[in-house]
Amino acid sequence: MDEIIRGDKSIPLYRRDVDAEAPLAIVIPARGSFVRMNLRENDLSWNEFLGKAGNMRGVEYIAVEKPAGAYYMIQKM
Repeated sequence: MDEIIRGDKSIPLYRRDVDAEAPLAIVIPARGSFVRMNLRENDLSWNEFLGKAGNMRGVEYIAVEKPAGAYYMIQKM
């Protein structure tokens, strides 16, 4: 999410990912249908992600067990 909304306050969640230098983020807007901020070069908005995923129909992804704190990536096998 780009932010968490609690009552009248909004907490900038995406900014925390950027500050932590997280690898890749897929950003879901908390309000409306579109992300209203500039994303880092390799990050994707939810709509961009869905558009790219539509091209992958028929590709099977196999689950891989990872520790709870590990970063997760979906890779084509």
